[in-house]
Amino acid sequence: FPVARIADVLLNPGKTIDHNGKKITYPDIDFIYWAGGNPFGHQQNLNKLKHAWQKPRTVVVNEIYWTPTAKMADIVFPVTTLYERDDITMVGDYSNQYIMPMKQVVAKQNEAKDDYQIFSDLSKAYADGVAEIYTDGAKEPLDFIKSYYDSAAKVINENKALGVKMPKFSEWWEKNEPTKFDSTAENEAWVRHAEFREDPILNALGTPSGLIEIYSETIANMNYDDCKGHAMWMEPAEWLGAKKKSASIHLLNPHPSVRLHSQLGITSLRDTYAVADREPILINTKNAKKLGIKTGDIVRVYNKRGEILAGAVVSDDVSYNVARLCEGAWYDPDEKGVCKNGCINVLTNDIPASKLSNANISHTTLVNIKKFKGEAPELSAFKEPKFSV
Repeated sequence: FPVARIADVLLNPGKTIDHNGKKITYPDIDFIYWAGGNPFGHQQNLNKLKHAWQKPRTVVVNEIYWTPTAKMADIVFPVTTLYERDDITMVGDYSNQYIMPMKQVVAKQNEAKDDYQIFSDLSKAYADGVAEIYTDGAKEPLDFIKSYYDSAAKVINENKALGVKMPKFSEWWEKNEPTKFDSTAENEAWVRHAEFREDPILNALGTPSGLIEIYSETIANMNYDDCKGHAMWMEPAEWLGAKKKSASIHLLNPHPSVRLHSQLGITSLRDTYAVADREPILINTKNAKKLGIKTGDIVRVYNKRGEILAGAVVSDDVSYNVARLCEGAWYDPDEKGVCKNGCINVLTNDIPASKLSNANISHTTLVNIKKFKGEAPELSAFKEPKFSV
């Protein structure tokens, strides 16, 4: 099922929806095992998800930190960080210019285990013979790393044009230096879709027609009321131009420049951007004046889905009746569901973009803003939960 529909799936087992030209029936989920992600960091309408999260009998999470998702799990397996395990990676943004060894630099802390070790142990406990299959004959992590390296080295060493000779794994691992791949003349001369332009019949694209499609007959034939065969404007569920508005300010939620989504939100980097110990929200100067808000104030940001507290930054960098709050703040609800840390996904709408994509519409959000009065609540987002031992 589409990832943006998690809460809907949990709350409506057996429900059938349209998706990308097909019908999907939601499963009845009684057990969740989540590794390598944080749904309470990316899902919209978190108060709805918090309610839906109570339905499964058991939730298990592999996690390094006490993230919001880990705090709402029944079982948490502590996993190693990059510093506590051996690994291999490609480096260079999207260019993959290096293959680099990632050696363990510190001992495993506080009984943490690698994900591989956790799943290996679980497979041993599950049934006889499962561990042998899962571990491919009791391979250790370094065995897999070597196999990945050897596969790459074989291809690279056979391609003389690259001008790179990769040594045996043992030598490369011992040297502990990245292998660099300089751009070749062939790469520099490559032009996207050049082959298609030269011969669109022999070098057809992966579309139903094989051509660049401005109008899609395939999508048009799905007969969706919310997604036609060509790009067009449809009135959003919430926007400032609506005749009847549920709130008065349009809230934008771009990616932050100081962290990657919710990652690094627990680090000292937070000291460089937090306002009043909350996630900062940019409010237009004219709006702030009307609302009696100044930079440094704690403000209530709310709509029909929920409420958060954020730190005000008065600015002309956003338009009148528009505010900006970056995604990724750690969800920190109080007993009433108000996020004390300013997590925007308490406010964002979780209805699907269309029957074609069922994607999120997180920018389609209207809110009201008021100055917070009273004693500011203490954050608990970065503290261990009371039940931890």
